[in-house]
Amino acid sequence: MPKKFVKKLDRLSSRPMVKYGVYIAAIILFFTLILVPPILGIIIKWGSMQEIFGDNKLMNRAMDAVKNSFVMAVLVSVLDVAAGIPMAWLIARSKSRWINVLDTLADVPFIVPTAVLGYSLLLFWYRPEGISAFFGGSLVSPGWFLVALLHFTFSYPVVVRVIVGALLDYKIEYEQAARTLGAPPFTTARTVTFGIIKPSLIAAFILAFARSIFRKPVRQ
Repeated sequence: MPKKFVKKLDRLSSRPMVKYGVYIAAIILFFTLILVPPILGIIIKWGSMQEIFGDNKLMNRAMDAVKNSFVMAVLVSVLDVAAGIPMAWLIARSKSRWINVLDTLADVPFIVPTAVLGYSLLLFWYRPEGISAFFGGSLVSPGWFLVALLHFTFSYPVVVRVIVGALLDYKIEYEQAARTLGAPPFTTARTVTFGIIKPSLIAAFILAFARSIFRKPVRQ
C-alpha cells in the first residue's frame, strides 16, 4: 500500500466525523444485511408459520429432528475437542520440518465445499466405489455413526485451529517451570497448560457445536 495513501488514511481517521461515519455505516450494514431480513421474512410468512405450528404431526417430527441434531452436536463436539488436542499439540510443539505440511493438510476441509466434502465421505465409507470395495460391502451402514463421522469431519479443523492458536500464544515457560519442579508431562498439561488455555478449549467446543448443529438435522 503506498505511503501517501496510508498517511492520508491516518489523517482522515483522526477526524471525528470520519470515525463516527465509519461506526454508523457498520451499524447500518449490520441492520440492513443481517438483522432486518430474517425478522422481515418471519413477519411476511407469519401466516404460513402458524399453519406449520398447528400441525402436530409435523411439529413432532421437527422436534425429534432438533433433539437428535442437538444430541449429535454435543457428542461430536466432545469427540472433536478430545481428538483435536493431540493434533493441535503436535502442530504447535513439533519441530519437524514436515509439520508445516500436516498443518496445511489439517485445513483442507475448510477449503473443500461442504457438499463435496459430505459426498466424498459418503463415497469413502458407504458406497461400493470407496474403501468398502476392499471389504465386500459397506464398511459403515447409514445411521447415527455415519452422520457422526460426517459432522466430526466438518468441525474437527475448527477445533484444531483454535487450540493451535492458543498453544502458540501462551508462554511455554509455565510448562518448563512445572517440569523443573518434578511434575510429569500429563500432570503439567492437565494442571498448567489446559488451565491456561481453558477459554480456548471452551471456544473450540462452542464452535464445533455451532458448526455441527447447523448441518442437516438428524432423523431417526
